[in-house]
Amino acid sequence: MRVAAALLVLTTIPAAACVAAAPIGPSAVIVPDIVGMSVGASQVFTVYNGNVRKFTVFAGGTGGECLEIDSSYDVANSVRVIATRACSGMAYLQADIGVGRTPLVSAISVNAR
Repeated sequence: MRVAAALLVLTTIPAAACVAAAPIGPSAVIVPDIVGMSVGASQVFTVYNGNVRKFTVFAGGTGGECLEIDSSYDVANSVRVIATRACSGMAYLQADIGVGRTPLVSAISVNAR
């Protein structure tokens, strides 16, 4: 019985010593994550708990861009998007937050005024 208990202790000590405590923190989020806009309107999107490498817009089913990133807006981890024309489907804003990290995506519906 003592030998079995001693073997159990000897086999579990190395396993316990190998466990590394990973830092736990809040996940990165983009706000707002879904929004409706009218043509000519703008919307500011902000990423919290993450550093943005690049923002990219993807048009919906219109065959062309219906959103444009305002290059004059210079705020860290934020972007201003302008609706230039109506989209026939959803459009998306993607925030690249680094290698090995899942990009954050916000859905945008653009309608005529």
